[in-house]
Amino acid sequence: MKKPPFLYHASSNKYVEIFEPREESVRDQEEGPVVFGTPNKTYVSMFMVKSNDSWTSKGRYNGVWYHAISDEKRYRQLDKGGAIYTLPNDTFETDPTRGMKSMEWVSKVSVKPTKKEVYSSGVRAMMENGVKVLFITKNVFADFKNLMERQETEKAFDLLFSCKPLH
Repeated sequence: MKKPPFLYHASSNKYVEIFEPREESVRDQEEGPVVFGTPNKTYVSMFMVKSNDSWTSKGRYNGVWYHAISDEKRYRQLDKGGAIYTLPNDTFETDPTRGMKSMEWVSKVSVKPTKKEVYSSGVRAMMENGVKVLFITKNVFADFKNLMERQETEKAFDLLFSCKPLH
């Protein structure tokens, strides 16, 4: 797979000088701590605000990047903005069998950013980079997750995309 010329990494920290592989960045024990990067700015914009799959869902369906959030108050309290950093590609590798495949690249060593774009809000960063941001009710979120667990993907996204996105 051809290595992209550079990668992106989002953080709520607007003052990062160097990214270090960290224990909380372990997606697989065999892989160990890594620094994540992606060639896709839209995708990375969804990681500026810390959240998890118990109350949010993010990804791409039929070419549409989405971030569904079931607790708007909680998300907005956590959203202090941040930065999207541009990273050199030299220490990054990808494994097409892990995570988001070619969308996720990892470095096992420290990486110094070459550029950063600061955002006052993670929601604003997502919207400016083409993410469909959906604040939905807890009930809609539970129904969406249940449909996904039953592998009724089309029904799940019909439900999700029937909700009004932010503009």
